[in-house]
Amino acid sequence: MIDYLGDLLEGLLVTFQLSFTALGIGLILGLAAALARKYGHGPLSLLANTYIELIRGTPLTVQLFIIYFGLPSLGVLFSPTLSAIIALGINSGAYQAEYFRGAIESIGGGQMEAPSR
Repeated sequence: MIDYLGDLLEGLLVTFQLSFTALGIGLILGLAAALARKYGHGPLSLLANTYIELIRGTPLTVQLFIIYFGLPSLGVLFSPTLSAIIALGINSGAYQAEYFRGAIESIGGGQMEAPSR
């Protein structure tokens, strides 16, 4: 077990790197998509809704395969790590958008319109 401790710690570091980077991307994408879905009009709202429903409706494994194996056939090449970060970030953003939208909608109309002091 001691022989593999270095490899396990390296794997833990990669896991943290992937997780935190993807969650950061997801936070930005999710907030933007939630605001666009809730307050956007026309094409912006439709685009956000399509993104959220499409990404949440497909398995993460399929998204990973499309980004890592599908995009190179179109000439877009990513490293394995970058592919994972992109796929996890996009997936996280779609789910976080629904969390944000639900949180925004849970605030009463009177409280949203009340002046802050």
